[in-house]
Amino acid sequence: MKIRILGNSIRVRLTISEVQTLWNHGQIEDHTPFTTTTLSFVVKQHDLSKLLVDFKENRITLLIPQPMANELYNTQKVGFEESSGPVSILIEKDFVCLDRPVEDQRDNYPNPLLNC
Repeated sequence: MKIRILGNSIRVRLTISEVQTLWNHGQIEDHTPFTTTTLSFVVKQHDLSKLLVDFKENRITLLIPQPMANELYNTQKVGFEESSGPVSILIEKDFVCLDRPVEDQRDNYPNPLLNC
């Protein structure tokens, strides 16, 4: 899971196996340990009508409606974008980078621009 936070926006990119885990198990979670605490990030299916995000006790939780998780897993849909209060949310599939071949990208989605 790649997370980018810029101002009031959060962008989350998910690999193939992360989308599969989200669909099959209802959530994915990752942790970044710091010296004095750990930041956790959870993407969780929920019975909602839109994306929501919250931050409590060093944990960012992004709630994704089950129909959106279904669409990410079962279709070619790239991602979803919404606002959750003051925060803009973008959750999308992680595609193979065209300009960073050093990074391990075996679990990324094929980049549609490679087929041009």
